[in-house]
Amino acid sequence: MTSLVKLLINDDEVFQYDKNIELPESQRNYLHLMDSKMNGGINLDGNAVNNPSQLEKAQFVIFNLLSYLDKNEEQESLAMFSYIVHYLDELKQVKVQGKTGNYKIEFVFYKDLSQWSEIKFH
Repeated sequence: MTSLVKLLINDDEVFQYDKNIELPESQRNYLHLMDSKMNGGINLDGNAVNNPSQLEKAQFVIFNLLSYLDKNEEQESLAMFSYIVHYLDELKQVKVQGKTGNYKIEFVFYKDLSQWSEIKFH
């Protein structure tokens, strides 16, 4: 299984992130602080979410990432993507379709095939 996670927007690769590269402690602390603040509640698509799941937090963060990209703020966008990659362990890709203000977002995860066994038909 590859350690690369990709962000695709309208089928164009925007970011590629290698999970094997360890973040500096300051970056890990920043991401942890971000995560802790979101535990207090987020606004997701106009709805208050008081106790967000990790996936809901990732949805909130991806909308912020897209907003930063619209403003050409690449460093902030990368910080948002690093949060998503590190807090959604089995993430493989984030696929975004659409344009500013009207996005469809899909999180693609690795499938755990270790539970499957080979069956031979005679």
